[in-house]
Formats: sequence, structure tokens, C-alpha cells
Amino acid sequence: MTVASTQQSLTNAGRALLAICAAPENDHEAHLSALDQQGWDELALLSGQTRTSGLVARSIDRCTGLDDADSNAINTIGEQAQLDALTALAQGQVSAQVIEQLQQDGFAPIALKGLSLAFRYYPDPALRPLRDLDLLLRPDDAVAVNCVLLKDPGFKQRVGVASYGLEYGHQLPEIENIESGLVIELHHRINARGWKQEPQLVERLFANAEVLELLGRQVLVPSRHDNALHLIEHATLHHMFANGPLILSDLHYLFDQSSSDMERLRRDAEGLGLGRSWVFLAHLADSLGAHWVPKDWLGNADIAPSMLEHACAAMLEPREETEQIAMLRRLSERGDGDARAADAFMKVLLPSANQLSRLSGQPSDSPLRWLGYPAWLLEKGLRYFSAKKAPKLAGQSRAREELSQWLKAG
Repeated sequence: MTVASTQQSLTNAGRALLAICAAPENDHEAHLSALDQQGWDELALLSGQTRTSGLVARSIDRCTGLDDADSNAINTIGEQAQLDALTALAQGQVSAQVIEQLQQDGFAPIALKGLSLAFRYYPDPALRPLRDLDLLLRPDDAVAVNCVLLKDPGFKQRVGVASYGLEYGHQLPEIENIESGLVIELHHRINARGWKQEPQLVERLFANAEVLELLGRQVLVPSRHDNALHLIEHATLHHMFANGPLILSDLHYLFDQSSSDMERLRRDAEGLGLGRSWVFLAHLADSLGAHWVPKDWLGNADIAPSMLEHACAAMLEPREETEQIAMLRRLSERGDGDARAADAFMKVLLPSANQLSRLSGQPSDSPLRWLGYPAWLLEKGLRYFSAKKAPKLAGQSRAREELSQWLKAG
């Protein structure tokens, strides 16, 4: 079916930000000129929260008719973009040093997602600031690297994370480079949501890794093709779009000027259970003005406009709102009716060992982990009652679950 525009459900600021991410090289003066003072303030806030200040500042600099725009908000966006530029350079240097150190110790980590995007495909790494350095290793190597880094006085386990091993999730507890603050995530898998085709993509990432020249050092990164597959899974099945709008600019810079075999990518996505996720992302990007989408892909998928609207909203929502929606989804999955709902509530409020470890600072297998229970109960209780007081979140929870089920069905 033809996909309707998602524009009406967005504020002017949200519309401008998503359009800039979907087509970073376009002239976005029309979107920016539509902003009033409140809109500019919202754009400054959103761009800072979503790590897109560089992209937004670049679009603002290209405009000639913004004389009446809010200069304070524009300055805020510009200052954050400058900070991101400095951070990107520092992150690149530290990342290269860390990877080189591990290579000298006999390891061959693959830097996932953002590093190769920033330093290979984006015109300027400052436009794609990293949240952290994701390194993929075989499970035994991930454990060994974890030990190597934590024995180094230049690194420490990040404050506020649980202590656990390979048995939990797809990565080990985050490690922080003390001098720079760069967070390092050691991945032994790439998904923690029960995606059954995950092992296939992990093997592809290892088998097809390429070399990136990063500030004089050679770093292993995924191929363009495999990185795209990982990004598709990460934005859809893993995060249901709540990891932000950078997926739109990532796809733009991966494909807008490339000669990639898009049909092969589509076939491989289908083989990994990502067929609907890939087509949905293509429709979403096209609805926001992207140029890279093959036109013969459009009009052949059963994508309701409301699904696109929800994805747009998810990309811009605050982190705490995402957590509240996730809690409501878990309650809905586990309870149906008053009695079952009460039982589900109690199960949701039963902490895991890792949650207690995170809040107590004790290992997840230590009885002392229960010292974290009061803080955990307060955190969960506040989140639950905040979610129940916001009626719109119940609708968003249902919409997210419906979109999740649709994506997983094909």
C-alpha cells in the first residue's frame, strides 16, 4: 500500500530534525524557517539529546534566510556541535590506541557500527559522535580482553554497571578509559532479544571484516554490507527505533553515493529475518525525504501510516519514557485481567541478580547484591507510577508491541 506522510504527527522541530537526518545534504531552510522560539528551543534540546547537533548546525550554516531565528538556540546548537567535534577527534585517537594495544596482545577486535561510519562514510567524523566503542570478539577473547583492560591502571569498570559474565546479555560490563572517559563495550554477541538468526550475522561480521586506516593505525571494521545489516537489526528488533534518528543519516551516508547491490542486501536481510525491518526503514526514510531508497521498493508493503508515525516518535523520545514504555510492555506480556496483571506486576518488580549488582556495586553472585534492593525498588516504583500517570504511554506501549510483532513476522 502507499505509505502516507508522517509529517502531521510531528512538531515542527521534530520534523526538521528527522528531515535533516534523512537527507543531510538537502536544503532544509523551509523546515527551519517554520520554527518559532519554542520550536528552536526544542530543536536545540532534541539535537543535543540525539547526538545530531553537528548535522543540524551544518544545515543551519547553509541557510541564508534565518535572520529572525532564535540566536540563543542556534548558538547552543553550534556550541554542542563544536564540543562533539572535539569529542570525536579524542574518541578516534583513544579508540585507535585501545585497539592497537589489544592487537599487540594478540587479539583482533572488530569495531562495530559507529566507528567505521564516522571515520569512513561520513564527510566529517564530528557529524557522527560515538556513544561508546563497541568491540566484537569471540566469547573467550572477550573474557580475556576484559581481564587485560581491567588490570591496566588506565581503565576501570564503569560506575553503576552490574558485574556479570558471558551468561548475561550480549556484552560484558562496560569499561571506561579513565583519562578520556571513552566507554568500551566488549561484545561476544550482537543482540540480547532472542533473535534466532543472530549467529549468522555474527559469523558474517567476522568473515567479511575489512581494514580501516584510523589515525595511522589499522582497525578491523564490518563491511558496508554487513554493517548495514547490523544497523537494521539494531534500530528495529533491538531498540524499536528508540536509539535515535542517527540511523537515518547512517543509511544516507552508507548508500546515497554508493554502488551497493541493494537487491542483494534485501535478500540477505530476508534471510536473516530482517526483511520487513529493512523495507520499513526504507519507507520511513523515504517519507522523510531520503534519496537513497530504490523507488521500486515503495508501494509494495503493508505499512500503515500509524506505524511510521510511531517510529518517528520513538526516535525522538526521552530515555526515561523509553524505559517506562518497556515496563508497560513487559506488564502487558505477562498479565491479562486483574489477577494476572497483579501477578505480572509482582514479577516485573522481582529484581534480577544483575539489576541488584548494578545498584549495590557487588558481584551478581554475591549475597551482598541485595544491598541494592531498596534503591532498585524505588527506581522501579517511581518508573511504574510515572508510567501509569501518563495515559499516552499505554497507547505507545501497545503501538510499539504491534510494530514489534509486525517486524518479526517477516
